[in-house]
Amino acid sequence: MKHRGFWNLAALACALTLLLAAGPVARAAGFSDVPASHWAYQAILEAADSGLTAGYADGGFHPGDDVTYAQFTAFLARAFYASPIQSSSSPWYQTYLDAVRGDGVLDGTAAAGGRAESLGKPISRYDMAMMMYHVMSARGGAARRG
Repeated sequence: MKHRGFWNLAALACALTLLLAAGPVARAAGFSDVPASHWAYQAILEAADSGLTAGYADGGFHPGDDVTYAQFTAFLARAFYASPIQSSSSPWYQTYLDAVRGDGVLDGTAAAGGRAESLGKPISRYDMAMMMYHVMSARGGAARRG
C-alpha cells in the first residue's frame, strides 16, 4: 500500500488522457457532459471530490479534450504539494508551476523550462509518466493530505 497514491494518480492520469467523448448525456455528478454510464465516471467523481479538478466554467468536464502540460501540472500540484486549489495568479497555472518547480517535475519533458507556449500544448503520456516519476522520486510517493 506504500504506493497507493501513485497508483491512484496514475489511474487518474490514464482516465483523463484516454477518455472518449460520450454521446448525448444528462447532467451527472456536477458535470454536464459526464453521464453515470461513462466508463470513467467513478474516477472523475473521485478526482472532483478530492479537489484534483473542478472541471470547466461551463459546467463540463470535457472528457474528450486533450490534457495540457499546465493542467497536468495543476493535477500533480494539487495531489502532492501544498498549493491552493484555485489561484488568482496570472497565468492561472503559475501557482502550480511554482509548487513543482523545485523538484524538477518538468525536467526532460517538452515543457521543460515552463514557458507559456509549451504549457498550453497537449501533454503526451510519456511526459505524464516522466512528471509523475519526478514527483514520486522527490516526494517519496506521499500524496498531500487535506
